[in-house]
Amino acid sequence: MNRKLLGIAVTLLAVAMLASPVVAIGPQNAEKNPNAVFDFGWAMLNLPSGQLTEWVPSEELGTIFFQHKNAADFQIRNAEVMTIRMATSPTSPGVADMMAFFEAENEWIFLSQNSYFNFLFNSFMQTTGNIELAITIATDVSNMYPDGLYIRFVMIGN
Repeated sequence: MNRKLLGIAVTLLAVAMLASPVVAIGPQNAEKNPNAVFDFGWAMLNLPSGQLTEWVPSEELGTIFFQHKNAADFQIRNAEVMTIRMATSPTSPGVADMMAFFEAENEWIFLSQNSYFNFLFNSFMQTTGNIELAITIATDVSNMYPDGLYIRFVMIGN
């Protein structure tokens, strides 16, 4: 009986050892994946389900994992509806809106197209300080979601 168990255990160990190098090869060719985008210093993956997944590095917050779902294609009933205003100064209401957003970690949030524009604008102004770049990116990306979007994030850290 003990020899049978030992034989099964050794066989399973051998299979695991043979399979582990195959699993480790995966990310080496990630840049060849047509659904993967590496831009602005972070990685994005468009999943076949229509969900966009992002890993965004932040000096202040560490890496943030975002998930986006187009409101035209998905409905999430328990999502919190948030309004984000433009942060034009350090004391503007948009700053408080951004702080409230980042307090809702790992929860689905619905943002209208306008709120998503403001979220992107505020984020790019904070990270780059370039108003033209912030407006261009916020306009181009928010126009992809005319019905709004659902977004969820998790702080991964450094």
